[in-house]
Amino acid sequence: MIINRVKTIIEKENLSVNAFSKLIDVSEARIRKAIKESSDISSSIISKIIQQFPNYSSRWVLTGEGNMLLTNNQNHLDATNGVLVPFYGSKASAGHGLDLTNDFIEEIIPIQFAKEGDMGIQVYGDSMLPSISNKDYIIVRDYDFASYQLFGQIHVFVTEDGVLCKVLKEIDDEGNVILESLNTSYKDIRLPSDKVYKVYLAVGKVSFDKFI
Repeated sequence: MIINRVKTIIEKENLSVNAFSKLIDVSEARIRKAIKESSDISSSIISKIIQQFPNYSSRWVLTGEGNMLLTNNQNHLDATNGVLVPFYGSKASAGHGLDLTNDFIEEIIPIQFAKEGDMGIQVYGDSMLPSISNKDYIIVRDYDFASYQLFGQIHVFVTEDGVLCKVLKEIDDEGNVILESLNTSYKDIRLPSDKVYKVYLAVGKVSFDKFI
């Protein structure tokens, strides 16, 4: 578990839990609770740890794989390169919905155009061509979809049937959310509003052959 590797960092750095908590600007009680209950911590806390302790491999922190420590020329998480964004194992379908499995972080990477709270997700399918290709990664941002809607923009919709990457076309008179693909060979999708659980705005795209 990630919390076990966090404990290792605390021990290696000869820090008390109180001192460690102050360094990452997280309450001591929150860290002590995670250690005591052997429960994992949120992506925002993980990002703070990786940013505060850049000599530790983000891959090791997240998965326990590889070397624990990085050399200076291996460290790709310099805060000057942008905001640290967690990339989740969830996959958004640009075609048909897939199951949501957003509890697994594959990597945390600095993205220059990102803001705090943004996250990365991979898109599968060809319905968003030419803007988004199969296996591209997009950066998404939470916003108050219930209060206002950005029609004509690309979104990620967490639905009853899975996660979809589509353009928000309109909301009809019956309250159904109409989703549109950029690839004209795909038909619009009509979703009852109560089947849409969460909506994120796509704010950018990044492409990787593989994670660094």
